[in-house]
Amino acid sequence: MKSFLYPKYFDESFRVGSKSKAILGMVGYSYMNGQMILSKHSLWHGFKNHTDNQNTAIHEFVHLLDKSDGDIDGVLGTARQNEQVLPWR
Repeated sequence: MKSFLYPKYFDESFRVGSKSKAILGMVGYSYMNGQMILSKHSLWHGFKNHTDNQNTAIHEFVHLLDKSDGDIDGVLGTARQNEQVLPWR
């Protein structure tokens, strides 16, 4: 897995600071599949504030874990038994 850190928000074409759409973090798709892209600002903010539940890095990392089994279904790939799935969701 590779990760990219942009200095600030970006758009779908990975242009930094674009006014068209401000993306703070994402898990890549297509040729970027399996790669996490974050803005430096969102990474810093997510770990600075522990009470707002707004951590972009953790959010995007969980998407990578979800995609690891090939199914984007909201369940960690190794969580196959019901008692493991419920807490994950």
